[in-house]
Amino acid sequence: MASIRDIAKMAGVSPASVSRILNNDPSFSINKNTRARVIEIANRVQYSKKNSERGPKSAGKKMTIGLILRHDAKTELSDPYFHEIHEGIEEEAAKWRLHVEVAFTMHEKNKAWESLSAYGAVIMVGEMTVDAISNVRKYNKNLILIDATPNDPNISYICNDFVDKTYEILNYLYSLGHRNIAYIGGRSSIVDGNGKTIYQAGDARANAYHNWMKLKGLGKYDQALITNW
Repeated sequence: MASIRDIAKMAGVSPASVSRILNNDPSFSINKNTRARVIEIANRVQYSKKNSERGPKSAGKKMTIGLILRHDAKTELSDPYFHEIHEGIEEEAAKWRLHVEVAFTMHEKNKAWESLSAYGAVIMVGEMTVDAISNVRKYNKNLILIDATPNDPNISYICNDFVDKTYEILNYLYSLGHRNIAYIGGRSSIVDGNGKTIYQAGDARANAYHNWMKLKGLGKYDQALITNW
């Protein structure tokens, strides 16, 4: 098992810095990239602090979170939005001595659905169809969705309030005297169980823009360009 000294050597920092990062010391100030690098290395080598109050000495697979990601490792690098979500999950999990591993990505054709039953919980990043979500829950009930709005009260999810924030931005522009306001955005999409992308008719932000322009009596200025993100 890797030690704090091993992680420090790989990260190029002192063992004391590693210890304070992994213990989430609020008084310790260090470069964000360095902190992320230490946590990533600790996750990779499956570091586990002995006698930790936050988890058993031998947690096993049940202390591992399975991730279902929107992008694979290559395409995620070109999408900072989803890349930041992925990094945030791993960083927070490391604080609680939880291991995180990618079970599969949404666009894989042959997904290892059965493997989901081995994890303590599953986090799915991005929108999937109802059937796909049901398939996940068939193997693991401990499911949390991120950046998704499932129409099911029994599923926990985290998402941005795009409508409220769109209104907030538009109201701010309006307060500055702007009236001829255009919208540029992309098409929302979900992924089915076979990895196929299904584009939606509208997007929450675009719909909020159109509604706001109408409510403000600015229909003559309503112009939206919907293209690739």
